[in-house]
Amino acid sequence: MLSVSVLAAAAALACPANVANGLETPASAQQLVTVEAKVMRTTYSSLRTWKRRGACWMPAGGPYVARLGKNGLSANRREGDGTTPTGTYRIGRTMYGNAPNPGVKFAYRRLRCGDWWDEDPS
Repeated sequence: MLSVSVLAAAAALACPANVANGLETPASAQQLVTVEAKVMRTTYSSLRTWKRRGACWMPAGGPYVARLGKNGLSANRREGDGTTPTGTYRIGRTMYGNAPNPGVKFAYRRLRCGDWWDEDPS
């Protein structure tokens, strides 16, 4: 069992230094999206995508400019406070967009005039 632990530790050391490899992520995750901001009150950030190769996260896309809430980021976000929550979140099996399906592998719903949803968590 010790040799397996040593091999796992050696594999982790071989991963390139990047923000993704410094995060705790579910072992089953194969793709990752990171959003980085220099300060909590900013409305602009840098978005990158990552793909797991073995034990390591490797760059897959970006950096792209991303917009945050009008009041920046918050670790204690509340509905209507104008912030984007910090943390780790699973992306659901349905994706949405304003344009035709760009080729995502999940179910895709193109948003149209008149579409709506209830953001009330109760």
